Amino acid sequence: MLTDEEVFAEHRRLLARGEKRFLHRTEFGNLHSYAPDELGFRPDGAPPSDHPNSWVVGVLLLILYAVFTLVFTAIGLFAADDWMLRVIAVILVAAMLWSTVRVAVASRKEYRAARVRKQRGLPRPGRQGVVALPDVVDGRFGFRH
Repeated sequence: MLTDEEVFAEHRRLLARGEKRFLHRTEFGNLHSYAPDELGFRPDGAPPSDHPNSWVVGVLLLILYAVFTLVFTAIGLFAADDWMLRVIAVILVAAMLWSTVRVAVASRKEYRAARVRKQRGLPRPGRQGVVALPDVVDGRFGFRH
């Protein structure tokens, strides 16, 4: 178990070497320097609220989106003479397809990152976001904004 100061020092060394790293708290609260392929869809902080928390949740969302897309497509194709209902169905189908693509991409990234973390023996990143790098001022740690 490394202290925060040791993790900060290692993180700065990796950045100076030219590596792209992100400083995050793990799900257990420890500080860790992650490579982009270890973060999944969290390259710049906590994930957006519409992204799944794990790839399994993403697959469940994809199934739900597929069902809604089929329902809206059926409404659009078999609506009687109501053109407004068809237009709304087309808009809803387009929105569901766009959401499906976003969730599929996020789930794939998270699945790959989970596999990389498992291979490297790393914990999952927490949802707190990126941690600021400390600056040593007068022998004390302060944080850059």
